[in-house]
Amino acid sequence: TISATTATADNSTATSPCLVIYYGTFIPNHGVLTIVEAARYLASEPTIQLVLIGQGPDRAAAEALAQRYNLPNITFIDWLAQDALVQQVADATVVLGAFGTTPQSLMTVQNKIYEGLALGKPVLSGDGPAVRAALIAGEEIELCARNDGAALADAIRRLCADPARRAQLAERGHRRFLCDYALAPLGRRYKTHLQETANRA
Repeated sequence: TISATTATADNSTATSPCLVIYYGTFIPNHGVLTIVEAARYLASEPTIQLVLIGQGPDRAAAEALAQRYNLPNITFIDWLAQDALVQQVADATVVLGAFGTTPQSLMTVQNKIYEGLALGKPVLSGDGPAVRAALIAGEEIELCARNDGAALADAIRRLCADPARRAQLAERGHRRFLCDYALAPLGRRYKTHLQETANRA
């Protein structure tokens, strides 16, 4: 888990290296095999590099798939200390959310999405009802089809080629996080709900 609310600037251009980061527990909810499939579609584009950080049940399968495809554009890193992880995410061009199709993945907004927004990064995740209820698609977060490596690759390619688009997503997503999902607004809502419950008692 990342704890940060300070936005980090994206000073890259359309021709700068594009660092796309996933971090997490490699569970089916996250759809890491879809990320590897996307890397296959992007293998001929050397400016786009994917980094997958963490450990979990799908890590071995993801590494095996990357090796089978002989992918030059994907790196696996074990869990990092929190400060180092925050720095890795802060240095990212695009932060990835979740792309699995499990019921839990569809019904939740993963912490990594909020954490990417907290750091002022453009976040790209799989489409679904929960994330659409929490954030404005295309304005505060970029969404693509789940379990679809080609769709994810296309979305990554578009974002990497468009610094202005990334900046817009990052700014609006960060602003929405501060307004609705940081500790202070969450605490205010929790207090309101407690007061309403107490008044009904």
